[in-house]
Amino acid sequence: MSQIGTDFNEQWCSTANSQADERHRVSELEAELASFSYIVSHDLLTTLRHVKGFVGLLERELPAGLSERQRNFIDRINQAADTGQAQVEGLAGYSRVQQQPLRPILTPADPVLAAAWSNLGEEARRRGAELSPDPLGEVVMDPKLVTQAFERVLDNAIRFTPEHVRPLVVVKRIADPDDWVLHVSDNGVGVEQPQREKVFEMFHRLNPRDPNAGAGVGLTIARRIFRRLGGDVRLIDCASGTCVEMRLPQRASSKARG
Repeated sequence: MSQIGTDFNEQWCSTANSQADERHRVSELEAELASFSYIVSHDLLTTLRHVKGFVGLLERELPAGLSERQRNFIDRINQAADTGQAQVEGLAGYSRVQQQPLRPILTPADPVLAAAWSNLGEEARRRGAELSPDPLGEVVMDPKLVTQAFERVLDNAIRFTPEHVRPLVVVKRIADPDDWVLHVSDNGVGVEQPQREKVFEMFHRLNPRDPNAGAGVGLTIARRIFRRLGGDVRLIDCASGTCVEMRLPQRASSKARG
């Protein structure tokens, strides 16, 4: 082999090893961050439960007939504690999906979507929500994690449909030569173009004063799950409401991250 060829091989091996080391360091940092987030979230949840508990005790200790001002203070403390609890639980959920080992397997997607819809429970039934899916075929996925991702997206679709409107969620399989692609659309309020990336940021809520705004982690978790499997989740244009594109490789991807 010529000296040029030898030098090229050495340089290529050095670059490949450097990239492998970098990926390993990133994986280690992500694991450490996920572990730290889980520990912190557990401690914060305990603190918030204590705050609510002592507020309840204080209410019982105070004389009967609280003034409107006093009642407002107590209500605001409870609301802040509830918001904080929802956010911390969301952080813990994000940590769990980051730490959970991937178990990708070729899986029929229809029962996974059906399980996610069933898990939505009382709120979907109370609103009379309807799911209209295409046949989804099968794809390499981690069924437990993808069920969670579907839940988050479906819950958002119902949550952000006005109360006077019956939620309708349509799931279409989109033909694509390389990827397995779904469009999940709803008849809700929609998301303006400038906000479409922001909704994937942790704790970002379009309207923090909206009682239905949630903790702002649902789409963050859904995207993280799909990206771990080598795919992605994003918002795309649609005639009305919101349309979420969910994409996975047709076959097990080298981009999938454990």
